[in-house]
Amino acid sequence: MKKVGRKKWIIISILALVLIVFVVIYYTTASSSYQSLEDMNDFPVPKSAELVKEEDNAKYYEWDGASTANGLPKGYQLVIQNRGWEETAREGETITYKKGNVILQLQYDDDSIDIMKEK
Repeated sequence: MKKVGRKKWIIISILALVLIVFVVIYYTTASSSYQSLEDMNDFPVPKSAELVKEEDNAKYYEWDGASTANGLPKGYQLVIQNRGWEETAREGETITYKKGNVILQLQYDDDSIDIMKEK
């Protein structure tokens, strides 16, 4: 009876270890797909997004990961959260985030995201 219980724990331990390794690899890969905007308190932006317009407190990107039908990908939302940004409001396709004293609005549409820093 003891050997059966021990084998179960070994199998459970191996499965847990595999799961932990998978999560670490996934997070590392997902996180490396984003760059930080230094002038916007290191807010993450997908590396595949193309900057099309820039103003003093706003950056406008073309990015095929965003859509009005599906919103922002869960991976992007997770990276934003893991980098210390807290979602404070959501209205339609506009999400407000806060980190420290900095408040940003991320507005998305089909194939585009706009990031605006509140003054």
